[in-house]
Amino acid sequence: MRGMNSNCVDLIYLDPPFNSDAKYGEIFDPDDEEKKEVFKDIWTLHDVDLTWWGEIKKENEALYKYLDAVRDVHSPSMMSYLIYMAVRLIEMHRILNLNGSIYLHCDYHASHYLKPLLDVIFGWRKNFRNEIIWSYKSGGGSKKQFGRKHDVIFWYSKSQTEWTFNTDLMRVPYDAIIPEKWKDKFNEKGKVLGSVWDITRPPNHSNERKIAGNYPTLKPLELLKRIVEASSNPGDMVMDPFCGCATTCVIADNYGREWVGIDISNEAANRVVRRIDSDLFRQNFKHLHKLPERTDRDNPKQYKTEENIIKLFGRQAGYCFLCFKKKDMNDMTIDHIIPQSKNGSNRPDNLQMLCSRCNSRKGDKTYEQALAIRWKEEGVEWERRKYTAEQEIKDALRKAA
Repeated sequence: MRGMNSNCVDLIYLDPPFNSDAKYGEIFDPDDEEKKEVFKDIWTLHDVDLTWWGEIKKENEALYKYLDAVRDVHSPSMMSYLIYMAVRLIEMHRILNLNGSIYLHCDYHASHYLKPLLDVIFGWRKNFRNEIIWSYKSGGGSKKQFGRKHDVIFWYSKSQTEWTFNTDLMRVPYDAIIPEKWKDKFNEKGKVLGSVWDITRPPNHSNERKIAGNYPTLKPLELLKRIVEASSNPGDMVMDPFCGCATTCVIADNYGREWVGIDISNEAANRVVRRIDSDLFRQNFKHLHKLPERTDRDNPKQYKTEENIIKLFGRQAGYCFLCFKKKDMNDMTIDHIIPQSKNGSNRPDNLQMLCSRCNSRKGDKTYEQALAIRWKEEGVEWERRKYTAEQEIKDALRKAA
């Protein structure tokens, strides 16, 4: 998503991992007769770059405090999962059009922890539209408690005043026959659908599951059809950043929308391609293995300029941003926060200064990856240096202002 332009997507639907503490690995692949792991939904703080937490602190103090509280109230595992989701939701907010919508799908494992993230990033007071309950009859049986037979979908708009909602497509018949004398007070097309959706899960031996390769967390086509028709129009761009087996992509294509699907799992990506090949008629999609390149901002060809060196050295108060030791300017070099090999730009917001030794050790890693490695290697001593440097830099910038 970092390679996508701002304000370029009209509708985002995501069905991310639910922090269910489960591995989804018993999936039979008919092509090579092996069982493959599609993804794991088990989280520890080692699974994410802890530096994301630090970046969140710089950008959003309220979100940082919430994540810190989750660690104590719930667990480090939930904190890890929410950090992972937070940095992605921030990017989703950036790429969403001003009149666009986001639908986040979850269940009881993490829904009540994810909503505060959405509240902070999208704004709960005027941007929260609905909490949708997807009710289904299969699964969730129990003899010691009520059966768990629903998921939750949170709908937020980016704008407080303008968003797409195709009201007439979301009408259903009235529950009762309307007397003739009252009909002029009611819309003949029916009432607007409520926020509880009774949609059957695809049966285990259904054609829908067969085409999708029996993907473990498959969602029904009817569910995605309703969301896509409600909050987008033909020609709009629909994105699913956890596209799994491509249900969102298939529906978007079938109903005349442009679409983008993203998945980190190689096995999931292969299933997406196979399903699209079998389901779609347009056959003009591209399967990319690298970040796209943003075109909504300038990307200077030269970045090791004297102006950048002076600005960055002053902004960092002479500290290397990896070892957090003061260095002479001659021992510092300009580094890309996201490497050029990973489609990082030459823009000032992607540049920093590292000492020559740290720059060499960082190599083609992202800055977050390099920080996480350094933290694991040096621990508390490094963390103290980092804190001291950050306080000095903050004081210096405050005085300069």
